[in-house]
Amino acid sequence: YRLAASLKFDKQDDGLTVRGENGKRPLLVGGIQIPITAVHPCTEPKILERIIDQSARNKVLEVDLTKLGITSLAPIVARGFPHSGIIGPTELFAGDQPMVLARWPNQGYTKVGKVAEAGNGENDHDKPMRRPVFSIGERSTHWINAEDPWLYGYFKYDWADEGVKVRHIDPATGEITLETSTVYGVDTNAPFFAENLIEELDAPGEYTIDRNSLHLYFIPLHALSPNEPLTLSMLDQPLISAEGAANIIVKGLDFGFSRGVGVVVKNCERVQIQACRFMNLGAKAADIDGGHDNGLQSCDVWN
Repeated sequence: YRLAASLKFDKQDDGLTVRGENGKRPLLVGGIQIPITAVHPCTEPKILERIIDQSARNKVLEVDLTKLGITSLAPIVARGFPHSGIIGPTELFAGDQPMVLARWPNQGYTKVGKVAEAGNGENDHDKPMRRPVFSIGERSTHWINAEDPWLYGYFKYDWADEGVKVRHIDPATGEITLETSTVYGVDTNAPFFAENLIEELDAPGEYTIDRNSLHLYFIPLHALSPNEPLTLSMLDQPLISAEGAANIIVKGLDFGFSRGVGVVVKNCERVQIQACRFMNLGAKAADIDGGHDNGLQSCDVWN
């Protein structure tokens, strides 16, 4: 069941039980399925020629999202240690598996090289912003035409992960300037990876979305099948929201493929989420705030 907005409960729903009919497990989703007929091999030279690994170019598939009724997509936002409570960006799923934004390296991390400017640290965030500037080698010279590159890593301490947008890449040296400082600044040898780069679309399971043209590009994990649909998460609201409600049971439902929270329970009494499953969500599985005697029981959460 695709939801275009939250399913909301309030004090008028006292005593309600929400469950599947005859023991079935309804799946509430906040995304759209991409029909196989909308998927075509990418033949655009201006796209394919940007991909660094030439052997990957004939594996790239393309979807024109405007033909599915999509007129805009929210931008990618910073995530990680200093950014709690964010809503996830639109993501692509193959069956129940999340695909990966095209990235380098494909596995693990690379390292920050010479740091020309570390940026503001924990002791001077109240001072004028100093954007971090550093080198990583020649690889970044291939990204100078990237529309929206991001770096994700542990830029200072190995417990403080952060995703930061790239502001500029020097076309001659590849030196990177970040859009903002990280929470603790940037150190030489800090581990990170780059993502959201059409240039790095070279491995099965990777994808990227051009938010200007609204075209999706990806390399499938394996041959496309109706039994493993492609889903694009869209909804930025909770799938179910209960506020000021009482004596409600939500039982045996599945929640997934959405950008936001699965279930929000706010200032309620005796609202119970029982034997539900939460998967492939861009934010928390559930958020319970205020009230009393609310909770989750025998639920599973993954991805």
